[in-house]
Amino acid sequence: MREAQIAAASVFTTRSVTTTLEQIRDSLAPNEKFKAWLSDRSSRRAIPHRLEQCGYVPVRNDAANDGLWKINGARQVIYARAELTFRDQLAAAKALKAEIDGRL
Repeated sequence: MREAQIAAASVFTTRSVTTTLEQIRDSLAPNEKFKAWLSDRSSRRAIPHRLEQCGYVPVRNDAANDGLWKINGARQVIYARAELTFRDQLAAAKALKAEIDGRL
């Protein structure tokens, strides 16, 4: 069930092939229970596995020691569609970061 919710939220939140947990959370306004699960520290290890089951994989930021992307001043994971090549995933992640940071 959570896989379906994440997949639906991911499709709803973004027109591109990348997403962040913040974008998924923001799209879940009426679903407070699932939103709370995404924000719960105890769910952190399960979230990447759930997203992978939905066709999304984390894209590491090679320029950062921890592999996270700094977006709006917060370190975050960017997830991209698994069927993309690594090069395309990286390009899409960089584009998403620039798009989000450009909205400030």
